Amino acid sequence: MDARQVPQDSYKEMVNESQPGLEVAPQPMKAWGQGPSFSSPAPERTICGVRRATFFLSIALVVVIIAAAVGAGVGGSLAVQNAKSACISNTTDEPTVVTTMVTAAVVTMTVTAAAVTTRSATSTSGPLVVPTGVVKLDCPGLTDDMAISLGTDSWVFTPTCDLDYSGSDFAAVIVYSFHDCLQACAAHNYFSGEDECTAVTFRADQTKNIPTHYGNCWLKKGNPAGNFVSNAASDPVVGAKLKGSTVKSGS
Repeated sequence: MDARQVPQDSYKEMVNESQPGLEVAPQPMKAWGQGPSFSSPAPERTICGVRRATFFLSIALVVVIIAAAVGAGVGGSLAVQNAKSACISNTTDEPTVVTTMVTAAVVTMTVTAAAVTTRSATSTSGPLVVPTGVVKLDCPGLTDDMAISLGTDSWVFTPTCDLDYSGSDFAAVIVYSFHDCLQACAAHNYFSGEDECTAVTFRADQTKNIPTHYGNCWLKKGNPAGNFVSNAASDPVVGAKLKGSTVKSGS
């Protein structure tokens, strides 16, 4: 007997009856089951399209930045106010006046032409070179006697414009005013203890006289003769004679 076919969903398996020992399956065959189902996660909540944690962190960062800016502004304002207060306090204090007295030392000396230069100093690394030229001379206004005081002693000189006391030189000095020339004469007498310097001749043109005559102030002794010069306009000159002093000879 031919075996009969049964539908695939049958609970029984048909076999050939000529083969004993085969039995009907006790239970229907289990069909393949479907895999476990997973539900899709719920969408995360956002604020303005941004995750909530990111949004709140951004807000906190903005607050910190604003607080720092405000603190810096307040600190800067306080610093400016403190500086203004200090400035006002300094300006209201009574200023301190410092008086400095400078005493010029007069040195009687004779210089050589090789030591004289007419160039201005251009470098601060080398020795100072004093500029030369025509210094101020108040002729013809020098008509009154002039007194020079050193310590407790005084010397009185009588100046005469355009007058040159020739000869009897014992020192040549480079000076920058007629007053300095008189003081050089008085200083020599002060240190020598007697009135050895009795007259001076001062010429204002340093450029012309220093290279050839080694100075522009000449100290004289004795009783030199005075001569009026004709070129006083181009080479201003003034002579002065010692009129008297408080120095006692031999003191």
